Amino acid sequence: MGATIKFRDKNRISIRIILIITLAVYILAGFRKIFTFNDTLNTISEKLGSLNFLAYPAIIFAILAEIIPPILIIVEPENSLMAQISSFILVLFMVLLVLMFHNPLTMKGVEAEFMVRVSMIGTLLLIAYNSE
Repeated sequence: MGATIKFRDKNRISIRIILIITLAVYILAGFRKIFTFNDTLNTISEKLGSLNFLAYPAIIFAILAEIIPPILIIVEPENSLMAQISSFILVLFMVLLVLMFHNPLTMKGVEAEFMVRVSMIGTLLLIAYNSE
């Protein structure tokens, strides 16, 4: 029998504060991509190489994935299906991000960034698990 963390009273302000602190990094990154759209587009184009025609759809997906799911989780933490789907969208986004930009198997010096992203994925999975 393992110990689990449960959202006892899902309407409590403390849960929303924790979620805001945890998910603010995604929302801020999404808005940063909007304000630095051309620079981000160039970076993604370089990473995609011959598939650079996918850069524009990729940045739109990134912006939407970083802004909408966190807001849905913060606004409706008691809506388990919405919070779980939103968490899994963010997990998918984070896995793609790790593979493209922070993959320690193909890049040198990205171990710290890789571990940060893995811990963020763990936090998102914990949110999905606790949104029953």
